[in-house]
Amino acid sequence: MFKALIGIVFGVCIGSLQAIAETREEELVKLSHMTLSAFTCAVLASDTNNTDSERISNLGLTAGRKFIDGIKTLDEDGRKRVSEHVSLMWAFYWNPSADFTLGRIFEWQMREVFEETKNLDEVASISIKQKMYREKNCMLIR
Repeated sequence: MFKALIGIVFGVCIGSLQAIAETREEELVKLSHMTLSAFTCAVLASDTNNTDSERISNLGLTAGRKFIDGIKTLDEDGRKRVSEHVSLMWAFYWNPSADFTLGRIFEWQMREVFEETKNLDEVASISIKQKMYREKNCMLIR
């Protein structure tokens, strides 16, 4: 009876540890997505004179720093599991400085927005960027 009880307690503890690890990895995936979304939305807001640009950009920086700090704490298997669910661009920009990495990723997001609107005149470009801002639900980023 005592051995069975210890076995159950041990099983619950191991299961809880795995759930915590999964939760941490899921959190990192969400932070990665939040960073990219916030950077895209910050670019769109800036290009359309939306006053939310700085606030959204700062949210992206904060989420990105947490992602980079968090990914460094995972073992190799954890990093592999997380990397399966995040953008490939994270793989290209690992540098000693988190802010340098985030600056390069912000630049990448700027380039993507530019590529979508480069052949438009200024009025059409602003209109498309405002539409993208709405469609990406940027106003919901908090």
